[in-house]
Amino acid sequence: MSKRSARAATARGPAVAGDGAGRGRAGKCDADATRRALSPGDFIAATLELVDTHGVGAVSMRRVAEHLGVSPMAAYRHFRDKEELLVRALDAFAGRAELIPREQMPWTDWVRALARTMYDTLAAHPGWMPLLRSLRAGTNAAALTRTFVERLVREGFTAEVSLRAWFALNQVVIGAVCMGGPVGLTPADAPAAAADGPRGAGPVVLAMGEVMARIGPVEPLDVGLGFIIDALQSQLLDEFGAKVLPIVEQVRAERNLWAVFTTGEGSGLAAINAALDLSAEVVRRLDAAK
Repeated sequence: MSKRSARAATARGPAVAGDGAGRGRAGKCDADATRRALSPGDFIAATLELVDTHGVGAVSMRRVAEHLGVSPMAAYRHFRDKEELLVRALDAFAGRAELIPREQMPWTDWVRALARTMYDTLAAHPGWMPLLRSLRAGTNAAALTRTFVERLVREGFTAEVSLRAWFALNQVVIGAVCMGGPVGLTPADAPAAAADGPRGAGPVVLAMGEVMARIGPVEPLDVGLGFIIDALQSQLLDEFGAKVLPIVEQVRAERNLWAVFTTGEGSGLAAINAALDLSAEVVRRLDAAK
């Protein structure tokens, strides 16, 4: 060895096992720095990407951490377990969707617009479907429920009816996403369906084919949503009638207006004036009762 090489080796010092350990410690420090730089939002974003790409079955604490290039322990610094991570990710998914209609519109159109946005969002991200029943609701989901209930309560529904309508709407939306598109049976398909069906069902299936041909392709969301809105409107009319009819009877008795309508007492103009008087007084008492 030359004198120059010997001096260089002396300056570096002897090669020992500790040199490798030092490099390992440096690598660990780099990993720790990366881990500290990651926020809960980074893990949630990675979870959203995995669900969209591979489905919810691909999500694990290790897989999410690997997606971000860190160790699984980095994920556990922010989330207790995979369920908590999925709950937070699903809630973030709901919050980003902007489901609430912003335009001013009648409550029936508002419910339809909300249902359509929910359907479009889930249809575009079907990976979340298996978890909708099993995971607890997060902050954004609870806020969406509250917004729906408050809107219907302002329209005159009870809180119980409004909440039941919300659950029914969710079931219709999820079911429509599972159906995947329009359904129907044309007259051309009916004979084969009748032949494959149980004995005695042929005429029924053939008749159904004729009806479906008149209706045309049916969107599952539109069918179920129509029934919900029809039921709500009927409920609203029933509740309104329950409030109005006792007041009508009370005003009629107080002012003896019924004789004008039933006996023809007075002129036609008198009957019209009596009806207007009755309507105005009923409206006044309804406003006073609010």
